[in-house]
Amino acid sequence: MDSDDEHQAGHQPTDLDQYDRFTPDYDYDEEDAEESDERQYNARLLQASMHNGGQGIRVKVFVQPTFPPLAAGKRRRANCAKPKQQPAEIFFAHEELRLYDFLPLVKEATKGLGNFLVDYMIVAQQVRSKTHKFFWSKRGSGDLPLMSFKAWEDCIQQINAKADTDLKIMAEEIEQPEVPADPGQTQSSSTPTAETQDAADTPERGRDESARSSKRSKKTHEKSEEELIIEDFVSKLMTEHACEDRKCPSPHCFVAPDSTHVVLTPAALDYWASAMAAGKEDVTITNPPVHHFYVKDETHVDDIKTLAARRRNLINHTQGGITINFGSDEAKSLREPLQSRTNSQSPTLPPKQTLSQWKEAHGLDQAIITILESAKITGPHALEYVTDQELKDLGLVIGQRADVRDAEKRWKLGL
Repeated sequence: MDSDDEHQAGHQPTDLDQYDRFTPDYDYDEEDAEESDERQYNARLLQASMHNGGQGIRVKVFVQPTFPPLAAGKRRRANCAKPKQQPAEIFFAHEELRLYDFLPLVKEATKGLGNFLVDYMIVAQQVRSKTHKFFWSKRGSGDLPLMSFKAWEDCIQQINAKADTDLKIMAEEIEQPEVPADPGQTQSSSTPTAETQDAADTPERGRDESARSSKRSKKTHEKSEEELIIEDFVSKLMTEHACEDRKCPSPHCFVAPDSTHVVLTPAALDYWASAMAAGKEDVTITNPPVHHFYVKDETHVDDIKTLAARRRNLINHTQGGITINFGSDEAKSLREPLQSRTNSQSPTLPPKQTLSQWKEAHGLDQAIITILESAKITGPHALEYVTDQELKDLGLVIGQRADVRDAEKRWKLGL
């Protein structure tokens, strides 16, 4: 048998081989898509609401307390009457708000009500909480669960069916397990009771109950020092930028120099507070970091150079301007490179730098450079293809990641 015959007998080309051969590889930039969605979302929030003369949906929040946990050693409650609902302060919310931006408003409104603070987390578009269940209703309807993104979409769809419809939110507390007995507490009477005698007869059962109580106590999450600092900055930012304009759909806004309102979503507040905690230059409680969160105009908000130019213009408002007049020959020579730049396919990037050169130019910490070198990153030009999550996985904390992104932008701007 010839070699050609052997090849044909050994492998016959399939349709899948032809598909793999001619199918190109596509590279989808998920970060650009997320930023585009965020800009469109912020633009919708700036539009006038269809409810209550543009103020938004009138939200009434109530807390349904449960019975408080039994004290250690107690098996019955003195008063078995179900606690009454506790109303919270009424607020207005835009119908375009997403659920993860709406629930923080509910949490803020219910502070000081009920037995527990409202605590929850969102996982896979589902609301999970060990302390509360959320329900919604409108006039003439019963309470419906509000524990998922889909439930929130159905809620808003029904509320928007008729203008000026009030929305009632119920935060119902979940009954908590019995408080474990204090091991240091002693009986006032020297005579052993039936319960203490039974525990003495079964020491194994006592140890098992103690172990279960210990496991329950370990589930409490203790916030790190960095999280507490960021949380404190978020609280200060919310106080500083509380919006007093009743027509504005958001309770917190950043007022730009031209008096326009930029909605401060929870994500925008967290990013601002994180930058302050990291000690980023020029970022204060009244001056936000460079990010599309804090720019109302959607034109070129993803262009870092445009954002930098806007910040320079703000600084130059208080400085005197200098006008330089050129002759016709000089003006012509200055226009030539601008024309060639306009006709180019992409902006010219600065020359590549090694990590050592980049470190010296922007004052980065050696610990950051060591981590980047361990990942075979050769310079700032490669960081464009590295996500924030990947930097976090390498071991960079939030402050170090902020320094890396700041130095990367400065390198691109040639600063």
